[in-house]
Amino acid sequence: MQNRLKNKHAIGQVIGFEAEPATLLLRRYLPFSLRGGGFRPRQLAVMNKIIFSIIFSTFLIALTVSDIFACSCFPQEEIPIERQVRDAYQKSSAVFVGKVIKVNEKSDVVLVRFRVEKIWNNKFQGEITVSTAKDSAACGYKFEIGKKYLVYSDGKNNNLTTNICTRTSTSESNKDIAFLNKIKKPKIKYSPK
Repeated sequence: MQNRLKNKHAIGQVIGFEAEPATLLLRRYLPFSLRGGGFRPRQLAVMNKIIFSIIFSTFLIALTVSDIFACSCFPQEEIPIERQVRDAYQKSSAVFVGKVIKVNEKSDVVLVRFRVEKIWNNKFQGEITVSTAKDSAACGYKFEIGKKYLVYSDGKNNNLTTNICTRTSTSESNKDIAFLNKIKKPKIKYSPK
């Protein structure tokens, strides 16, 4: 058998390259199931590289997808503040200043109860509950009990929501209030003691 292999290699050398016997070519390039054998170490190394590449690529895609779902807000630095406030007022179901009296955290949402002090649109009486996402990565706003906030909220009367992409902020030294007063005079619902 060695003589036959040498002869086949010799034919390739005459042409200018070293030819491999057909059986070796079949073993190298045919799938193992067609030739009735198992994997050789070289094939295992190639397969391991392919499997590692697939797993690594899947991991990278998973990381990218998690970044896609993170909160991102439209930047408004170039728009004048008066226009920003007017646009936010028009898009909101309720705009009010309120003091946080209760924060109730659920699995993925936080319910915040406010005592309304001033309101620019809508007709709420006394207290309002607004929901927000629990996590800032999901655009949730972090409210603290006892603090006053200017809240821009969306939704129906029984299901108001807010997030960090609205102009919601603490009410102390808030420039929005002066612009809101120009748009519409607030209704005072509660006078703090």
